[in-house]
Amino acid sequence: MQPLPPPPQPPTVGCPLCVTNKVDTVVSIARIRGLVLFGRMDDLVIYGCNACVRRAVRIETAKNLLLGWWWFPLGLATGPILTDNLRLWRVAPNPSGVDQLLRQLGYR
Repeated sequence: MQPLPPPPQPPTVGCPLCVTNKVDTVVSIARIRGLVLFGRMDDLVIYGCNACVRRAVRIETAKNLLLGWWWFPLGLATGPILTDNLRLWRVAPNPSGVDQLLRQLGYR
């Protein structure tokens, strides 16, 4: 009796930002945008290779810094959100988070 062939490996997903590396990092970053009396506060999921995710986190943090203060009175929440986003500047690859995201997207 011949042994069974090994199971197929799940497909690797390329980084949607640079297209050259594989996805190895996923983060959820708080985002705040203010338009004087109205605004929007939500979470943005960023996934890709580690270098691209770090770059995207820095860009979103800069946007929060410039656009988050203009929502009265919740613009005051921009300070704590910025501090939380600064923590993500040194994010490390997290394969378990990537696996969970790929399962939710139907890739695995």
